[in-house]
Amino acid sequence: MKPKCIVITPIKHISGVEDTLKSFCDITVIEDPSLEDLIEVMPDYDAIYTNPNKSKIFLGPEILDAASKLKVIATASTGINHIDKAYATKMNIEVLSLTEEREVIEKISSTAEHAFALTLSSLRRVIQSHNDALDGEWDYTKYIGRQMNFLTIGVVGYGRLGTLYAKYCRAFGSKILIYDPY
Repeated sequence: MKPKCIVITPIKHISGVEDTLKSFCDITVIEDPSLEDLIEVMPDYDAIYTNPNKSKIFLGPEILDAASKLKVIATASTGINHIDKAYATKMNIEVLSLTEEREVIEKISSTAEHAFALTLSSLRRVIQSHNDALDGEWDYTKYIGRQMNFLTIGVVGYGRLGTLYAKYCRAFGSKILIYDPY
């Protein structure tokens, strides 16, 4: 008999996650459950799969005390501030995250790409020009913006995401200044 896992975050949009989970456990997906609903069903589950970006639930004593069979909390994130790890450890519940999964997280560039897209959008006044075009107005001189190859861009934090963001900016010709206290 496979272990039972409750999934408290949307997973349909992430290719392969549902099939991977189903390969080693029976899953029940309850996207964004209330605290009360989760506490009520927790005694039935061996594992929880979560993601802090999609779930508003803090996995602390209130839930973990109700989870008499719980052995594992798996989170699709590097951060675990949505989990009381000390309490989970005290309860002999293993907490798995992407923090040490370098091979996996090195392939996840969406946050840096989004930051870069926002930079380009801001510099080139994309939203303003789009809105004016929809209104039938087009005076291109208002939208000339600034070219990245003439800019010096400061990057605060040069970890995985800051490094990727700086790489994208360099590819567009920007000079990069880096500050990282670590």
